Amino acid sequence: MKKVFSIRLLFIIAVALLVSQKMRAQAFDGADDHRVYVGYSHIGKLSGVELGYEEGFNDYLSWGIQANVLFTGDKPDEEGKFLDAYDASFHCNFHWSEVFRLPSRFDVYTGVLAGLKTIGIGCGARYHFSENFGIYAAAHYSPISTFTLSSSRVYYKGEPALSVGLTIGW
Repeated sequence: MKKVFSIRLLFIIAVALLVSQKMRAQAFDGADDHRVYVGYSHIGKLSGVELGYEEGFNDYLSWGIQANVLFTGDKPDEEGKFLDAYDASFHCNFHWSEVFRLPSRFDVYTGVLAGLKTIGIGCGARYHFSENFGIYAAAHYSPISTFTLSSSRVYYKGEPALSVGLTIGW
């Protein structure tokens, strides 16, 4: 029930932004592009939230940082197991919009990410309703662990990660 409500809320927000903003939009502006994004993430059998920032380097490349939190149902304890559900990562993406001459509202990207817990690859797409607001969907796969202790539970390694959310640019 909560998932249906969340999806409906995202849809209502997206429609409101579409109606209220100018119809001129560009999903990736290159070196002048700055984006903050927030969304729902699903990794393995767990769900959570992600928050990130991305900045254009040139017409094809961007870099950014991202933080993920998974809702495990565990409470903090003296062993710190609750912290196993957090991850922070750095990513570098290649944007295919110029290569494939996609409409300016649409952006498709692939890239690599390196985080506190894993190293992996990812891909995604964005659609912008206006110059500042849009939606995104992304998928990541991280086969390599980085700084995970052997006694820690590993939520991120080897699990497909899917996410959807809103982007805000300036």
